[in-house]
Amino acid sequence: MKLNEVISWKNGFFHFEGNEPEFVLRKLSRWYNVEVVFKRKINDKFYADIPMNTMLSDALKALELTGVVHFTIENDKIIVN
Repeated sequence: MKLNEVISWKNGFFHFEGNEPEFVLRKLSRWYNVEVVFKRKINDKFYADIPMNTMLSDALKALELTGVVHFTIENDKIIVN
């Protein structure tokens, strides 16, 4: 774990710096207690700082701003399109 990740965590943020979508969504799925289902492989990387007190829908909207991924929430599942 990198120092900036530890500092971000201590300050209440998820810090993603060039992370694979699977890694990012695994962290979010554990935090928000939801399952993630990938409908396709995503080859891009994510760079974001997301407050841990953010609602799940807002965290996903922030990741959607990259333009490379779209999410749907169904029951307790995040569907990655």
